[in-house]
Order: sequence, then structure tokens, then C-alpha cells
Amino acid sequence: MSRLITLSGVLVALLVPLAGYATQHHELEVSVETGVRQIHVVDAIKLPVSGDNYEFLLNQSFTIDRVEGGKVTASDAVLRYKDIPPGITLYRLEAEQQTVTLHYHADINQLVKDKAGVVLAYPEGERTADGVFLDPGAAWYPIVASSDDVVSFNMQVSMPEQWAAISQGALHSDVTEGGRKRMVWQELQPQQGIFLIVGRYVAYAETTHGHQSQVFLRQSDDALANDYLGLTRDYIALYETLIGHYPYSKFALVESFWESGFGMPSFTFIGPTVIRLPFIRTTSYPHEILHNWWGNSVYVDYSSGNWSEGLTSYLADYLFDEQKGNGANHRREVLQKYTDFVRSDNDFALAQFTSSHEAQGQAVGYGKGQMLFHMLRLKLGNEKFVEALRLFYQQYRFKSANYVDIERVFSQVYGQSLTSFFKQWVWRTGAPELAVAEVVRKQHGAGWRIEGVFKQQQLGAPYQLDVPLAITLEGEATARYFTVNMTEKQQRFAFDIPAKPLRIDVDPEFDLFRRLSIEETPPALSQSFGAERMLLVLAERASPELKQAWRQMAKSWGLEILSDSDLKQLPSDRAVWLLGWENSLLDQVRPSFGDYGVTVTPLRVTLAGQEHQAGNDTLVLVAHNPDHPQHAVVWFAATAPAAIARYGQRLPHYRKYSYLVFDRQHSNIIKGQWPPLSSPLSVALESGAIGTPVLPPRQPLVP
Repeated sequence: MSRLITLSGVLVALLVPLAGYATQHHELEVSVETGVRQIHVVDAIKLPVSGDNYEFLLNQSFTIDRVEGGKVTASDAVLRYKDIPPGITLYRLEAEQQTVTLHYHADINQLVKDKAGVVLAYPEGERTADGVFLDPGAAWYPIVASSDDVVSFNMQVSMPEQWAAISQGALHSDVTEGGRKRMVWQELQPQQGIFLIVGRYVAYAETTHGHQSQVFLRQSDDALANDYLGLTRDYIALYETLIGHYPYSKFALVESFWESGFGMPSFTFIGPTVIRLPFIRTTSYPHEILHNWWGNSVYVDYSSGNWSEGLTSYLADYLFDEQKGNGANHRREVLQKYTDFVRSDNDFALAQFTSSHEAQGQAVGYGKGQMLFHMLRLKLGNEKFVEALRLFYQQYRFKSANYVDIERVFSQVYGQSLTSFFKQWVWRTGAPELAVAEVVRKQHGAGWRIEGVFKQQQLGAPYQLDVPLAITLEGEATARYFTVNMTEKQQRFAFDIPAKPLRIDVDPEFDLFRRLSIEETPPALSQSFGAERMLLVLAERASPELKQAWRQMAKSWGLEILSDSDLKQLPSDRAVWLLGWENSLLDQVRPSFGDYGVTVTPLRVTLAGQEHQAGNDTLVLVAHNPDHPQHAVVWFAATAPAAIARYGQRLPHYRKYSYLVFDRQHSNIIKGQWPPLSSPLSVALESGAIGTPVLPPRQPLVP
């Protein structure tokens, strides 16, 4: 899931607060009629200065009925904008007093039509809508342009009695009279915009430690609601300990009208299927809660990049993997995604990242962002890293911040300038590529000396790196860690040690942001989906029905498809998919699967000690091309056209995996990654010193 990014570039420029901003206060009265046919709004706007001229944006579907305290005219002279978003009208306001009140209304069906940020919900089989979602990008309230102002608000919403209204901030009143419900939401802290959701909801709530946990479901489900109420309480407590006081009076889980996953100030909007997925409760859900510290109270100054996604991912998605002992594997997956999807022609600097749903954009914005904060943590140590987080939050709560601000705060806590660190990781594209060579050991006095050369093989200037080096010594079960401060493209290292060194491993736990070598990365679907070129090869001996299904999949993917009778060898210049149990090219990749203990016969596969037969299970196995390991070979073994159609849509969501097995009920029963077979950054100095080194345990950031 990702944060809601529906605001147009024009509105983002207005809604993101900058230093020295003033707050506009809105006193809103909103009335939504039965069936969500009409919306009436009265907005009393307290402006920074009375008797001045302003401009504001409002959705063009609204009719302004009356203005008190000023005059409003449509404006052609754009003082602030070069482009007005479609469906939005720019007005000129001559304010005769500091508070100007606008009365306006709209037919919601007209408001929704072709407008971003507005969604109606229709129950199955009915024509009358029973919910509406309004975000600031819809300009459903007057967005006044004046010195990058932000807003606060007090909002009363009137609606049918069986409905509920949700917005950010605190619920101050909830009263039902005469068949109508009135709810009052208030947020006096500076906000980047105002959200409003109105619909049929069953509400749940509990108050703990001064915060309210809320759940709004489309249908009653006590068990689900109680589960989320407890999770909300626990996650807020965790992050208060780590960062500081939760910035809002509540956090609400709101079930969406459609399959979505968005995070807004003090609530999240999640689709009905997603909300019931078990893994969401320990992955995306804490991520959205944490955004209330990073992004929804410490705001992002997008002029130098969106830092909040990297920091939030590191303190949520990564943190929970680290607590389970999977931190190194998480970091390797981050680096593999960058290696597989980001090339010189599509790379960009962290300072250029705002948001992205594309794999390469996420690999930079989320992945490189996570690794930046991980490397900061290693440089400062856990204690000072947490101190810097808390100080950053304290200084920029309800203010905007950028990477320069983060650099200043972390440098202050570190006691040294971090300018060069941020310059290379935030404003530079690319990543270092490490190699080790000329490793020798020799007796030195009463002990031993180990020497070697580190190399940075990427194009361009060297990175300044703190390179972790694990050395396994004779007679010691656990390797010892050393650090080499590397500032040149080629740099020698030497360490005196008390016992005979058996092996060295450079960055064995993937602590550096870097481009991985092909030997370090297990073959995975990401290597295929991230390839510049990809070819599908179907089995000529397959049935006509299967061939048609494969061709339809190729068409939906926009890829070339050939028959195995057209090829004698696996292509050497691209990723290849071998389609079908009968594919004649399968023999060329069979030994590569054997390297991982997988036995492949014409109608049977033995994987992880289990047999899977053609006609029962659908399998997807990935290997490196035996002769050209930089390219992936994917074998997609299916015997039913329906399975091909179904998994052809789903497989891009499984891109981190090396192998997948689906049963006849379309359930994924097996998935996993092959282990890397070798690494050029590991050097055995004595026969038998192979395998995985035993590394010292690490203390998680939060135990």
C-alpha cells in the first residue's frame, strides 16, 4: 500500500506548508442528502489579513449561492498558477473583512464525473449511492492561495442517521435527531488539506493513554474491529516510545468503498479485501500509522525529495523484519530490487523522488531511502540514531522538512558534519559496485596479518564507504567484524589479528547500499520483470487451447512470443520464459534447477522434498541462464488455460520469489527464494572454509 497521492502538482504546491506559513481556519457546515444526491457547504474562512485580495480554487461543479464579507468573481488573471487542473475553477476574492463565508452546493454525480479525488460508492444492484470520498485534490472546499498557507478546521457534517462522517482530527460531537446525524470533527494543528468521507458505517472505538482508536466498517464485524483496535493501541505505544508523542487525538481504520490502501492524517482508508488479509496487520497497517509522524505531521518539502517513504518503510516494514531476525534478508531484497529494476537509463536521485507505483521508482524512493537511514543508524549507533529521530520530530512537528533539515539534525547529534554522506546518497544517482582482490594471509609476530584490495567498479567518482568486513578465525565460532573507511576507487586494507584467518566476507549482511553482483542474487521473477528485454517461448507440443492461452498472456503483457521449434538455444541477450511442461528448451536449464536440489522430469517436479505432477499443480521456477547468468530463465508449467489466464495477471505481484506452486484451488501452497550459491565478496583462505559465516548477533533498534 502507499500513501494517497491524488493531488495535482498545482495543488501540491499550495498545500505543502513552508517555513513561515500562516494557518487559514475553516468553519465548515456540510450537509449530504439521502442517496448522496446533493452536497451543501457553508465555509467561513478566517483569512490571514482582512481587506485584501485573494485567489481560491473550487471544483467547477459547485454553484456559489452567496458570499458574506467579500466579493467573488471568476478569475482569468492567474497570480499564482501556470496551469489550473481540469475540473477546477480559479476565483478572485475581494475580502472586505477577515472572515469571509461562502455558501455553495453541487449535484454529487456531477461533482464526481471525471474529477480526481472524488469517489462515490454504489451498493450492488442499486442506483442510489451510499458513500462519498472527498480529498483535497477535488477542491471540494475553497483552497485559498496566500503565502503557502495551511489550514485548520472545525467541520459539522449532517447526513442520514445510519451514516457516519470521517475526517482527520478529533470527533467532538456525534448526535442523532429527527432522522439526521450530526458529527463534528476538529483539527486545529496545521494541515495540508481537508478530507471528508461520508457513508454507511458501523463505528467502533476505544480510548487508551489519551488517544482514541477507531474502526469504521461497512458491515458489523466485532472480531475484526477489536483486532484492529488492539493493533492501533500497540503500534501507537511502540512509536511513541521510539519517536515521541502521537500527534493526533485518534487513529481510525476506515473501510474503503473500493480496493485501496491510503494513509491520511490520523486515519487510513483500506479496501474491504485488503483489510481482511492477515499479513496487512503487521506490514502495511503499522506503516500507515507511522506516517502520522513522518509525512502527516512532519510534512515533506517535496522540493528536495520525499524522505518520508524511506524513513517510514525503515521504521515499519524493515523494523518488524529485523525484530524477527530477518533484517539482513530484508536488506538483500531491497538491494536486489534496485539491481533488477534500476539501470542507468531509468535511475534518478533520492532528491528527485516524490512518489511512484513503478518498481524502479519504489526501488529508489523506498529502497534506497531505507538504506540511507540504515547506514545513518550504523554510523551514529542505535542510541544516537533514536536521539536524532526524536529531535527531528520535536523540531519539525507540523512543519515542513527536507533532506537538508534531516542532515542538520543528524549532524548535530552525531557531532560531525554529514554533508558528504547526504550529498552522495541523496543527490547522486547510481550505487557503488564492490569487489575484493589480492587477499593474502601471513604470520605476523605472534599473530597473523590479512591484506587485500577493495575496488569500486562503478563508473564515475568513488563513494565514501564504511565497508564492513567479517573475518572468520581458527578456533573461534563467530566471525569478527572490522570496518574499512574507503574513499578511493581502489584501496588496500590490512588487519593484524590474533589467530589464523580462515575466510573473509565483505558486507555479508548487506549493510551498504550497493548494486549486487549476479552471484549474490538468487534468481527471482524480479530479474525477468526488470529486464530490458523479455521473450516468451511456448511449447509447440502443447494443445491448441494451451497455446491460445499462452498467446493471450503474451498479448496482455505486450511481449513477443515464439515457439520452441523456432529456437535451438536459449537466447543470450534477454530474459526468457519457457511456457509449458512440454517445452523442448527445458533440458538446457534443467541442471540449473538441479543446483538448488530440484529434480525436473517430463511430468513431475520434486521441490523441497515434495512431488508435484502435471495436471495437479501449476509451477513457476526461476534460474539463471546457464551460459549467460546475467539473464533469468523462468519456467511456467501449467496444464489448464484458466490457470494461465489467472496467474498471468498475478505473477508480477510475486516478483521477489524464485519458485511458486499453486494448487487446483488457485491457492499458493509453496513460495520461496533460492539461496545464493556463491559470492565474489567471500574469499575462502583454507579448503573447507565455505558456506555461510557465523556472524555476531545484533540488537534490534526496538527489541
